[in-house]
This record gives sequence, structure tokens and C-alpha cells, in this order.
Amino acid sequence: MRDNMIRFYDTSGNEMYVTKEKYIETILPHNIQQSWHNSDKLYQLIVMSLTDEIYQEMIKPAKRLKAIDTIPERAYTILGIVYMKNNQLKKAEKILKKYCRKYEETGSILTNLAKVYYEMGNEALGITTLEKAIQIDPNQDNGLAWYLSILNQKYDKAYVQSVLETLCELPKAWRPRLYLGSNKLADGQLEEGYDIFQSIIEDKHIYPESLKVIAGELGKAKLYEEALELLEPIYNIQKHDVATGLNMLNIYYHSKHYKSALILIDKLRNSGRVDLYKYLDEYREKIEKEQE
Repeated sequence: MRDNMIRFYDTSGNEMYVTKEKYIETILPHNIQQSWHNSDKLYQLIVMSLTDEIYQEMIKPAKRLKAIDTIPERAYTILGIVYMKNNQLKKAEKILKKYCRKYEETGSILTNLAKVYYEMGNEALGITTLEKAIQIDPNQDNGLAWYLSILNQKYDKAYVQSVLETLCELPKAWRPRLYLGSNKLADGQLEEGYDIFQSIIEDKHIYPESLKVIAGELGKAKLYEEALELLEPIYNIQKHDVATGLNMLNIYYHSKHYKSALILIDKLRNSGRVDLYKYLDEYREKIEKEQE
């Protein structure tokens, strides 16, 4: 993103920019009003705004979301994050702990509470809270990535690997296995890495996130045919989003399955992601040149 600019796309897929000040003054209020009575749209707007580093203006929408959302964990989490982004750490701690008392302790809630403690300077409480979050839900993306990052800063590779292997043994754990499989491939242990990915699919952990990583990592390892054998029978663009499709497109291209690549480009283009039109059209031109 350009400095102090908000990016969006018109209906034709053209990239457009407006200054953050103009967006906050003229566009954001309308977007908030349009989303005020729809919890899903309001949540998406808050997340997008936080990504664009719009913080103060999200306090009121986040409070509104907490009042109307039928998914309490989502609403409490995002309100806690909004408070944290506005450096209102006590309020963030209070709202997250309130959720735990009223409902239950969850991985997502505790991970964000751990972030609050880190921001407060209480690293010891932060790490114990994060470890508890990972035990409750080892499959949360941000929490696990953060936890492994902390371990990598403090300990050697062998120790981190042993922790990861232990996490893989937790009931229904699949994201730690993605990390372990990726590490095996990066270390040149191609068969072991592939077997771990195959076991994830066999255990029916077939999600947009898991397929995206598996396709990306197998493509990076140049295990093109193995990736297609594993993923082609199960990948569905409507169920599994476009990210896996983009990784599979890369695999088709490098393995010279040009016909399959062109078919996939058409499907991706029909997915409604106008921001991908230019990229896909350029990819099509590249493939057509290879076929000449």
C-alpha cells in the first residue's frame, strides 16, 4: 500500500487509491452506516480498517458489533484488538477476560490476551497465557505462528522441532503438522514432508488454509506431480478459496500442464476476485507464449 493511501478496486478490477484522510472523512462513515445492522459486514469492515491502520474510528463500530453479533467470540476478540490498537490496554484486558468468565477460555481469546500482556510489558504472563491458548487450540494461525516465532528467538532448532512434534500429537491438531511438513521439505526430507501432508489430507483436514500451504510448499519443493496427485481430486474453488488455486496454477505452469492451467485460470477469473484479473491475464499470455 502506498503511504497514506487506501487501496480498493472498481468493478472492472482496476486498482484505485484515495488518501486515508479523504477515505475516513467521506467514504468510511457511509461504509459504517451500510454495515451497521449486519454483523458479518461490520466485522469485515473493522478488519479491513485495522489492516489500513484506521484505529480510533473503529471503537464505536466494534462496540456495536459486540452488541449485535451472534458470534460472541468474534465480537469480543475484535473489540479487544481495537482497544489494543488504540493503546487502551486495560480495556482490552477487561473485555477479553469478561468473555472468558461469561463463556469459556478459547485459543483466540487467550492469544489476544497474551498480546495485551506483552504490550503491558508482562512477558512472563504473556507466554504462559499463549502456551495455554495453544494447548486449547493448536490450529489457530496467528497464535501458533507467534508462539513458534518466540521459541525460535529463544531456543535452538532442535528444541523448537521437539515442541512442534509434541503439538502435532494434540487431538485434531493439523496446523502444527503443516509446519512440521514444511520444515521437513525445507530440510530436504522430501518423502517425510510429503507423507505428513498426505496424512493431513487422509485425516480429512481439508480446509482452505491447509490446502493453500500444502500446494505452496509442494510447489516450492518442485514436487509437482505429487502435489497434483494429492490435491486435484479434492480442490474445489468454491469451497477452498482462490489462494490454493493460485498455488496450483504455479504447479501446472512449471510442470507444463498448460491445458489444465488455462482451465484453472478461467475458473479463477469467474470467482469474482476482480483484483486478480490483471495477474491472471498476464499468466494466460505467458502460457500462450510457451505453447507457441
